Amino acid sequence: MQTEKKSGTATDLPPFKARVELCLRLLDEAPLCNSQQSAHDQIQAIWVEANLRMGVPRERLKRLIAGTFSAEDGWEGIGSDVASWETMGDAPFRIFLHADGAIVIQYTPQNALKLIYSRPGARKR
Repeated sequence: MQTEKKSGTATDLPPFKARVELCLRLLDEAPLCNSQQSAHDQIQAIWVEANLRMGVPRERLKRLIAGTFSAEDGWEGIGSDVASWETMGDAPFRIFLHADGAIVIQYTPQNALKLIYSRPGARKR
């Protein structure tokens, strides 16, 4: 039995979990970052790459590609020791970018916290 794909909705995308797993593997292979900005740029580029590799059309990624490391795009604490950004919806994640380039990603379902990724920054504190 085939399931109906609704064009323009999340149902026609590859599974989110598979895209996240590929993104985390690509992050492991990438060089360490030395600032919040470089960590943001790396995560953004790798998330786009992971989605493209999994078959998500570039057209669907326009908003992501245009996103910036700014308060207007939902980032809090820019320039402090730790900046953070939180997703909403069915797959709630929180991303922390440290001043030294360290990256921490948490899965936050129903106010529970689960660390899913962490790596140090390239710059010493």
